Amino acid sequence: MSLASLATGESSGAQRAGDPVSTPTLSICVPTWNRARYLDCLLGGLAVGLREFPYSVEVFISDNGSTDATSEVVERHRAALPIRYLRHAENRGPQFNSAFVLSQARGTYYCYVADDDLLDCAALARAVRALEADPAAGALHAPWRMHDLVEDRPLGQFYSLPQGQRIERGDHAALLELLLRHQIFPEIFVARTALLRDMMPRVPDAAFFAFVHSAEMLGRAAVLLSTEPFYVSITRYFADDAREQLGTQEAEHAWDRYRGGLEVLLARCCDRLTPAALAHMRQQIDAMIGARMAVAVRLRLAKQRDAIETYYIAQRAKALGAETVLPAPMRVIGSMAALQFLATDARLRDGGRQVGLLGPFASEAVQFAQARAAQPLLVLSTDALDDVADAVLLVHHTVTVDAPVEATLARHNVTLLREADLTAKFPC
Repeated sequence: MSLASLATGESSGAQRAGDPVSTPTLSICVPTWNRARYLDCLLGGLAVGLREFPYSVEVFISDNGSTDATSEVVERHRAALPIRYLRHAENRGPQFNSAFVLSQARGTYYCYVADDDLLDCAALARAVRALEADPAAGALHAPWRMHDLVEDRPLGQFYSLPQGQRIERGDHAALLELLLRHQIFPEIFVARTALLRDMMPRVPDAAFFAFVHSAEMLGRAAVLLSTEPFYVSITRYFADDAREQLGTQEAEHAWDRYRGGLEVLLARCCDRLTPAALAHMRQQIDAMIGARMAVAVRLRLAKQRDAIETYYIAQRAKALGAETVLPAPMRVIGSMAALQFLATDARLRDGGRQVGLLGPFASEAVQFAQARAAQPLLVLSTDALDDVADAVLLVHHTVTVDAPVEATLARHNVTLLREADLTAKFPC
């Protein structure tokens, strides 16, 4: 699949290129900073995808003071795209830039796209058409597709709905129930620009912005939820692509903000729910947050994050009923935490003591602990203890150390920890 095929579909109509009109139907807004080659791909895809776009459009680019070739990239695409470009003198932060593009949008409808993603313009046209056909609807939310351009491989779709939905203005209970049932994150949308400006959207720290914004939208207008994605999240653009998407980073730690956003939605309707319905909603929120914590554990294990912190996240997921969807058994996650604790804990190594393993530990466990230890691990058997001093040794559960030997080791400042000691600290 080519870059062009990701950006185009089956829409037809008049070409919309060149200078933007003063009041276009759609503003495609792109905040950017020092992402010249990613922006080049996005604009190249839009140049193809918008050739037969059936609505007037502007592509507004807000450059947060880039020091790379961003301005040159924009100039190369001006002939093929209706671009408005503004460069700030300095970087004023991503939240400012995201709010700024909304403040400058001239279109009846607003669509945000990150500078390192793509749009399926045919599907986007159908989203605009749905809003045009429903004047009482303020926004249309849609899932998104994920794609690896390096391997030219689709990676599936982030959430799905069996059928499109229309939520009436003010029916926050219906929206929350739908979000919880289908694990929807309403981040991607096309909305009426006037509605968004009335909302004055901001990104709070305590509650996930997408849930908060969807609640605010629904307080002002009906909301549509589409089954068809128009947004393409690119996981890798280039073979040397070292960037990590913000959403992926956030998934490792944002579960409390997710909960906050869902609870903001619940607060909009809880006074109108029966006690049983309210209890059910709270249980569903717990289930969704537990599932997101399990995702965080999967990402953290894949990236070899701090194993102790990962263990505590997994325990929280277990408490919320999500143990069955964890990416590894709790005993494995607990063992990893125990080994890292042994290898890195400052109190165990007080005075610069060495750390070691005594007995037939699996090679994978030895490698895991060794990779995290501040200095090389001792790997010992019971017949090699005569010269050991100033150390902490983890004793394999199959190994027995005689009392006289243990007393001698203690005189040499050697502490023996049994596997059961760490199992008790990191129970599963």
